[in-house]
This record gives sequence, structure tokens and C-alpha cells, in this order.
Amino acid sequence: MITCLAGIVTTGLAKWVLKLKGLFIRLDALGLVVFSIIGTKVAMGMGHHAIICMVAALVTGVFGGLLRDLICRQTPLVLHQELYASVALVASVLYLTMLHFGIGDLTATIVTIVAGYTLRMAAVRFQWRLPSFQLDAEEALH
Repeated sequence: MITCLAGIVTTGLAKWVLKLKGLFIRLDALGLVVFSIIGTKVAMGMGHHAIICMVAALVTGVFGGLLRDLICRQTPLVLHQELYASVALVASVLYLTMLHFGIGDLTATIVTIVAGYTLRMAAVRFQWRLPSFQLDAEEALH
């Protein structure tokens, strides 16, 4: 519901997104990490295994931004080359690891937000990418 509401609000503000691109990228990074933590917490509350919690974080974190971008008729940030979905996964792993070692929920949440945000912004700034596989069609035939 929150994701849908954010998408609707963003649709109304779409023309400002282009003018305030830097702010938009920063808020998107924050939203990605926060929604990843929320996805992790919801799955944990349902008693799911850590792997399912990580998948929930990935889906929750990425889908909110994807929905927003599709509503605004923009290329989804998840399809850009910088780290995006990986940040959601790393945030979930970090959060779950801290909880596993007895770190309090509030501390784990704050540390995860700061670390995830920093990772996403560094990925944008330094254009960090995961390795990609490209197959040249002509070479594939030989």
C-alpha cells in the first residue's frame, strides 16, 4: 500500500523529478534500503527462513522503485547498469547478520540504512557494475 501511494504521489511530481535528479537519486537510494529492511522484517515476522527474508527484501526494495518508474514512464533504475538490486540484497544480509549476532533492531536498522545508502550512492558516483555477459551473435555462429 505504501509503495502504491508513493507511486501515485511520484506521478504527480514527475516533471520535478527531471529538474531535481540528484535529490531524486538520493531519495531513491534511501527508499530502496528502507523498503528492503521492511521486506526483511515482514518475512521474519511470518517466520520464514533467512533466504526467503532476503528474497522478500529484494522484491520489496526493487518493486517499489520499478512501479514508480513505470507509472512515471521512466526507464526503471533497476535496469540501469549501476548496482541496484544487489544493494537491496546486501542490505538484507547485513540486517539479518546483525540481528543474528544479537545487535538490537534499532541499531541494526540504522547501520543498514547508512551502509546501504552509502553503497548505492557510491555505485552511482563511481559507476560500479556487476560483471555482465555479452555474446556477439556473429561469434556465436562460429
